[in-house]
Amino acid sequence: MSQLKHKNYFQIQFALSTDDFDGFTVKSLRNKLLHQNDEARLYAEDRRAIYRTLIAMVNSGELHKKVAPNPQQSTFHKTSLFIPEHTMAIKEPVILSDKKIDENSSANFDTCSDRSSIKYLESQLKEYQISLIISVGESEEYKSLFAHLPDMRSELEMLYMKSREKSSTLMGQITAINNVLSYCKSSSL
Repeated sequence: MSQLKHKNYFQIQFALSTDDFDGFTVKSLRNKLLHQNDEARLYAEDRRAIYRTLIAMVNSGELHKKVAPNPQQSTFHKTSLFIPEHTMAIKEPVILSDKKIDENSSANFDTCSDRSSIKYLESQLKEYQISLIISVGESEEYKSLFAHLPDMRSELEMLYMKSREKSSTLMGQITAINNVLSYCKSSSL
């Protein structure tokens, strides 16, 4: 599925990423954006842009709009197409090796049973996944700007490469945390 080109898409996608945020109105999404981060607050000011992005997400199949008699009470619901392809792959734990960790090795995973360790790893994972989504969006925007600003191509290429490097680093961090989480979950069985 190709990403939408709306400037606020990634902030809206992030706001909608929690499971409990579904069946929302434009107003409730706007309120969530206001409390999200500085960049999201900027986008929250433009109610029409939020609505345009939501309608584009409906047209792409990511959302379903349930129309109410009062248009302000119409609700949007996530569909199975909501999660972009690159974040689906991120959620899958990746195990780099079939080898079991030797009990005598320096790695100590006794804390895997500690719920706070798992919570910490999951919160770090979520942070890295969000950063990756933003970084991928940034890379895609630089790529699309190549065509519109050919005289700035060398500067855009430099920014594009930095963004791609950042994405690679984030993927490595996500893989590492997924590996540790997979080990912790398999060792607790």
